Amino acid sequence: TVGIGQNLQGKLAGVQVIQNDGTPYSGTQIKIRGTGSFGASSNPLVVIDGMITNDGLSNLNPNDVENITVLKDAASAAIYGSRGANGVVIVTTKKGSFESPMRVNFSSYAGLDQIRYKIPTLTAKQYAIQVNDYYGAANLPVPFSQEEIDSYGQGTNWVDEITQSGMKQNYSLSIYGGTKNNAYAVTANYFNGKGVLKNTDFQRGNVKISNDTRILPNLKLGLSLSVNYGVSNNTDWGQAIDRALIFPSTEPVYDENGDYSAAIHNGEPVTMLNPLIAVNLWKYHQTWKKLLGTTYLEWNILKDLKFKTSFNAEYYGWNQDRFIPAYTFGPKGLIGDHPIAELYEDGNENINWEFDNILTYSKLINSVHNLTVMAGYTYQETNGSNLSASRNGFLNNDPNIQVINAGSSNINNGGSKYSWGIQSYLGRINYAYKDKYLLSS
Repeated sequence: TVGIGQNLQGKLAGVQVIQNDGTPYSGTQIKIRGTGSFGASSNPLVVIDGMITNDGLSNLNPNDVENITVLKDAASAAIYGSRGANGVVIVTTKKGSFESPMRVNFSSYAGLDQIRYKIPTLTAKQYAIQVNDYYGAANLPVPFSQEEIDSYGQGTNWVDEITQSGMKQNYSLSIYGGTKNNAYAVTANYFNGKGVLKNTDFQRGNVKISNDTRILPNLKLGLSLSVNYGVSNNTDWGQAIDRALIFPSTEPVYDENGDYSAAIHNGEPVTMLNPLIAVNLWKYHQTWKKLLGTTYLEWNILKDLKFKTSFNAEYYGWNQDRFIPAYTFGPKGLIGDHPIAELYEDGNENINWEFDNILTYSKLINSVHNLTVMAGYTYQETNGSNLSASRNGFLNNDPNIQVINAGSSNINNGGSKYSWGIQSYLGRINYAYKDKYLLSS
């Protein structure tokens, strides 16, 4: 699967996982206990190896996941404050084990995606009859003659024209092992997929390295670094799907000149765009970059008393180029006539870092009383920026000049910066009797 979210579908009670759309990189929406707000986000808080991440699960390699814990009730998520109001998803990734022989794993798979149900549309003959009935009910001359209606068959199924069989392939390599005082893990993953909509594809690569070292018998140091890079090519799928459902099936895909057809017959909506123009000509190119680094120092002060300090940092960058070329298909001045090329560029990047200090006391008394007391201090800060620009007036549709500086008109630029930080003091007491009766505060 593209992301870990799809692996959770149908497996957790009270957790709803929804794929956003039919593009291969679309990812999923996760909702715990339904929608928790009318206006604010309903997304749960995502914690990966102790790091509260701004990017969520979208760029996480599913094969790196050791286990997932979902906190759904208010008591269990209370330690995260108001940010845990929509639930918390805690992900622990795989690591090497001390005194373990090297293990090398390789896995791969390939699959096809099909649209399970396509909304039926009118055939050309049905469309012509419906239009004639509409005009006749309004006491207007009917636009299609009986001879034309008799000549029509199935016509063009525009939903079929803009869709295809999606394909995906995935390759994963992992190496785990450890000595008495050192444990290591190296994983790599490559995903390549084509969507069920034509001209949509996605590629993503992940590399993760982790190492844990026993500096002293009671002192452990851990480091990990994850690098993710993704590239997608997309189109205006929303425009394409909308038009495919209502564009006249009486029109062929191409006219007699080999150009994209236009709805120019009397009675057809001449302001409507041929769906294949949005699919084949409107280009969206996106890139994602993410780095997630974590480091910790864990000190077993006494048998039952442990202190852990950690520093985690996350970089996320996203860029999109959206190019609409110049073209003329159909009557001038209507939607099929687009004589001026347009380019829009957007970018966003942010750096998120977190510093945690946690002291934990755990004691098992007489094998029936289990007491855990935890206290800590955390600080998290995010700094980011957004940039956007657009231009018109390009000399031609050559991909080599699809850059902002090549545009000569409609010059628009925008940008912003943002920053926020959260400082927290936290504590929790858990008591369990025979692992049957629990008390938490």
